[in-house]
Amino acid sequence: MLPIYRFEQIGEDLELVPLAGRRALDAAGRKVALLEWRALPHDARQLIVDAGGHEVVDVEAVRSALGSSEGAPIRTAPEPSRDALPDALAGKGLSLAWWSRLRALDRFALHSLARRGRDDGLKALRAELGEPRST
Repeated sequence: MLPIYRFEQIGEDLELVPLAGRRALDAAGRKVALLEWRALPHDARQLIVDAGGHEVVDVEAVRSALGSSEGAPIRTAPEPSRDALPDALAGKGLSLAWWSRLRALDRFALHSLARRGRDDGLKALRAELGEPRST
């Protein structure tokens, strides 16, 4: 099963790039336009999404799956550490204890949504991940 969050509402056809795919592409230092993504063979899209779900992204596998559709190069940024909440999530009511137990993909997704101001997605993902209620 591919690492796609329910709130993303992305089907197995992978017509859209799920957060796991974005994580893999970011790790590989590539930005792929939606038309390029859709032009990739389905099995290549699956491989990229699957790679984004692992604790460590296999960058070479992602680049290989892109094939001739390399995408635009982007600067890679370090992934959010499990040891500290990123600034974008400060004041959002997350506990460091909960944050530190999350998978690398979950931390990436929460941070990505917060950085882009996607409060609706952030709320949905927090609920999907089973965030403990604060008392």
